[in-house]
Amino acid sequence: KNRPYSTDRRTRCTRWIFLLIMLPALLVAAQDADEDQQPLYRSGWIGVYRDDHDTTIRRVDDAISFQWQKGGVDERLVPGPLRAEWQGALLTRTRGDYQVAAFAAGKLRFALNGETWMDADVETPQWTVSQPHELSFGWHKIHLSLDADASNAQLKLFWRGPNFQWEPIN
Repeated sequence: KNRPYSTDRRTRCTRWIFLLIMLPALLVAAQDADEDQQPLYRSGWIGVYRDDHDTTIRRVDDAISFQWQKGGVDERLVPGPLRAEWQGALLTRTRGDYQVAAFAAGKLRFALNGETWMDADVETPQWTVSQPHELSFGWHKIHLSLDADASNAQLKLFWRGPNFQWEPIN
């Protein structure tokens, strides 16, 4: 029979072989496109917590905003004195003057790109504010440390820049 749109067996086989050959290439190309979309840094802070019994835990914290109670920082740590360090990256989208502020008690140190912006040692929770520092556009490495009594400690971290007022650093 002669159908106007029919294809012979060889043409159908050729099309299937072509699809089977091209499918892996298309999947690899789609995967490469997804990898290109991945951010340079993931959100969150890498936290390292230590208690007086040399127990150390690591975790990723979404933001630096804590109010620890008698239970302590984490059930894996013994409540009491705490040493904590966080590292992360901060993206500034505009060149200009930036400041950081922390509401905390204890020995607190904040450094950005290796330069100390804040170094405080206070017994009761209170605000500590850095001097303005000029930053360029781009990613900046952050390091924050706190030595405090975790049984009733607080820590909140904020920043402001040329185009925005105080907001949490996330």
